Amino acid sequence: MMNETLSDASAALRAVSPPLLTITGDVPHARVFALELCNTATGAGVLVVHEKNDRPLDAHSGPLALVSSSDLRLGPRHLRRLCEIKVIRLPA
Repeated sequence: MMNETLSDASAALRAVSPPLLTITGDVPHARVFALELCNTATGAGVLVVHEKNDRPLDAHSGPLALVSSSDLRLGPRHLRRLCEIKVIRLPA
């Protein structure tokens, strides 16, 4: 889960103001989330996956993908071919 991925860095993340997560794939798409998402029920359902139904993801989805188990439709919390997750701070 995304929350577990970020838990080790939680103290450092609290020092970053305002913190954002940028998540990019190998296509010209990116997702940006407020770090606060990670502290919600929706955030608990955001997953980085490498397989579906006990099989590796297909070439279209890539070796890694970001999905939200709480969303009813594909949307802003879904990203194929996940390449990078970064915590950034906006300029003051």
